[in-house]
Amino acid sequence: MEELCTTAAFKINLSGNSTQYIMKTCLPAVMCDASTDPLSLNLGFGRVVGSVKCCNKDLCNSQTLPTPADPESNGLQCYSCDSSACRNKVQCVGVENRCFNGTVNAGPITAHTFGCASSNLCEGFSELDSMIIPGFNFTDGPTCCEGNFCNSVSTTRLSVFPLLLGLISLIFIY
Repeated sequence: MEELCTTAAFKINLSGNSTQYIMKTCLPAVMCDASTDPLSLNLGFGRVVGSVKCCNKDLCNSQTLPTPADPESNGLQCYSCDSSACRNKVQCVGVENRCFNGTVNAGPITAHTFGCASSNLCEGFSELDSMIIPGFNFTDGPTCCEGNFCNSVSTTRLSVFPLLLGLISLIFIY
């Protein structure tokens, strides 16, 4: 898998608490193809939005990007999950133009995930899950779709613990 040098600025919002991060690392080239647009993931209880700039020369990622502004609602709605079910509705914001669903494994816990994502993130989910968030792997999907509530809901129960663990891991790794 080809990797490029990157600089990124992320804003993570968990239950109303917002934290900003700057990251300089290598990412799969697939994440750089659409890097002019922000990346965004919205799980209902938490959202990550980021800007990424890639380059292909040694130490070319010295630039620091500004942290993305808080995006506005865009009219798309998707299902999301909480600790009891995956029937919550989440309002997508900014570049989140797809709904998604999948199953993640975080250590000993497997959980279903639903929410909003930007199309460029949908294209790179499989490349990014365990690389950015160690121990956080999609075992099924994720599958992205277009249109309100297209990420069908099952009655499967969910623990939000693996998702929080993954987002917290991301924070402390970088």
